[in-house]
Amino acid sequence: LYLLTVDSSFTRHGAFLHPGEEFTFMNGAFSPDGKWFAAATDTGVLKLWALAEIQSDAGISLYGPVRAVFSQNDDYFSRYSDGMLQLCLTDQPDKPIFSLKNIPEDAQVRAVGKNWLAYTTGDSALTVENGLSGKRWVFTSNTTEPTVAIDEEGRYVAYSSRADSVVLCSLQNGQTVAGKALSGYINNLYFLPRSSEIVIIQSDSSLYSIENQIIAKIWKDRKSVV
Repeated sequence: LYLLTVDSSFTRHGAFLHPGEEFTFMNGAFSPDGKWFAAATDTGVLKLWALAEIQSDAGISLYGPVRAVFSQNDDYFSRYSDGMLQLCLTDQPDKPIFSLKNIPEDAQVRAVGKNWLAYTTGDSALTVENGLSGKRWVFTSNTTEPTVAIDEEGRYVAYSSRADSVVLCSLQNGQTVAGKALSGYINNLYFLPRSSEIVIIQSDSSLYSIENQIIAKIWKDRKSVV
């Protein structure tokens, strides 16, 4: 696998990751800050590289069919292996913090947080589970692919209950804190660092005359979006 870093339209530099190994790249994910890259291969191995070093010995191989998802602050990532969904520290990828057993292979991880995994399994239910405390909350969403975010302290989860609506729930008691209907399709949700304020990336249906129509809003007071 050859990784290139680019600036504008030209290549700055590149590096071979684990040169000499034979495998077919299936899918991969960059961490939000670009410091890590995870790649699933046809050999049933998840390869994880520290891109800050970009050298052949900055990686590790983890066995099992996987699709990696990173937490918003890159401290954690999830992987699926042998019927178990695992949460790992990014700097200790071979030592899972916990494993959730009997998870279907079609499970899709929607968000990763501090000791929390949010996933769907093909229906309209969003499951958010803490494998250490045993807490498990199931939320109803009217979309089969909800957009989900967990704050960095593991206190709240925000998710799209419909394509144009956001719900904020407490992970302490599973109760709804607030909800907001928006004009337009929700593309992504992010919690601001060290805050419960939510950045909402959406396609605004009221801006048809504007090219791309993608805007960002911050949900600050739990009553309105500005």
